[in-house]
Amino acid sequence: MQMAIVALVVGVAGAGAITLACHRYFFVIFTYPWLLPLSIYLVFFTRELGYNILGAMSIPYLSLLTFLCWKDYERRLNLIRADIRLREERNEIAANLRLVQQLKNQQDHDYYLTSQLIKPFAVNSAAPDSRLQIEFFTKQKKEFEFRNEKLAIGGDLSMAHNLNFPGRKMTIIVNADAMGKSIQGAGGCLVFGAVFRAIVDRVSPQEHCEPDEWLRQMVIELQKIFETFECSMLISAFFFLIDNATGEFYSISAEHPRAVIFRAGRASFLPMQHRLLKLGMPEFDAQFKINR
Repeated sequence: MQMAIVALVVGVAGAGAITLACHRYFFVIFTYPWLLPLSIYLVFFTRELGYNILGAMSIPYLSLLTFLCWKDYERRLNLIRADIRLREERNEIAANLRLVQQLKNQQDHDYYLTSQLIKPFAVNSAAPDSRLQIEFFTKQKKEFEFRNEKLAIGGDLSMAHNLNFPGRKMTIIVNADAMGKSIQGAGGCLVFGAVFRAIVDRVSPQEHCEPDEWLRQMVIELQKIFETFECSMLISAFFFLIDNATGEFYSISAEHPRAVIFRAGRASFLPMQHRLLKLGMPEFDAQFKINR
């Protein structure tokens, strides 16, 4: 009988502690109604020492199982709460990622449209010449991908066009760098390219205009345009006007990195006696000299 009681107390109570921890009070409701009266009977209503010890030991055993059951319930509850929070955080992260991706797609679309507007200006439209070879290399800071096409956008712009002066065939080469990166710099390039192209298209009717004076007027006109931005958009540029037949050239630098000449196996900076501030600066000297 003692062995049966021990098996009943230990086995049933222990199994109940494991299986009934899904709620805080399930184990108490299941175990206490029959185990507590049994323990009281063994302690107070039997005269055998073994029964008394068994009844007395069931009390701490029952208390320990109750404590472990509650702790296990709290552990399971915390795991469920953590899982719920994790799912909510994952859903929130996924929603934020979708929003970021949507904003990025919109931004890339704006970048794409701006790059398409600049593309007609950033060209080498000079006709092929046996004595003059022109090559461009432009690497913008902002690179992006849109519709499986890798593109770039920024403030760097290079252009080349043929000009016909009286009795002289010349080529204008420009390298410009607008203030700001990505979309801001691209906006400056768009304005610069549009104004420059409009000026170049007007050179043919000016039959009696000297090349150096034409170059001066072009820089002045660009300066007037960028002055309207009130220093919110500045642009550095290097203008290079060369005679295709003789190699004589006129140049002016508007606070741009110095040009390099490679001659007789040696590279050196092109001498620049006269330099301007960036286009758009209010301290502009309209009487500047052209390097020849």
